[in-house]
Amino acid sequence: GLQILTQNNRLGIDGSYADTVDLQWSLSAESLDEFLAGSSGILEGQGSLQGDPAALDITGLLSGRNLSFQQFQTGQLEFDFQRLAGRVQSELSIDTLSYTDASNRDEREEQVW
Repeated sequence: GLQILTQNNRLGIDGSYADTVDLQWSLSAESLDEFLAGSSGILEGQGSLQGDPAALDITGLLSGRNLSFQQFQTGQLEFDFQRLAGRVQSELSIDTLSYTDASNRDEREEQVW
């Protein structure tokens, strides 16, 4: 398999790619800033890509804790997604999303269901 590593992060891809695709991926990122400057938190996930390369079935689940990017912060995030037979379904759950306006230090926090 293929692994992309930084000091505290790992993206792994295993499987085969030929006439049909059968790939599994997993992500363990404990220092998001190593992947994306201006971000922080922990992101973990796993999923698969399977089938005909022209019409892949894609599934995955991402979970995040204490995520932030620039002015946006969230405590917990869950993103479950799939594309099966050309049909996309997804569910996103965020416990609290806050935004800090750096120009006037105004902080807004909203509960997201």
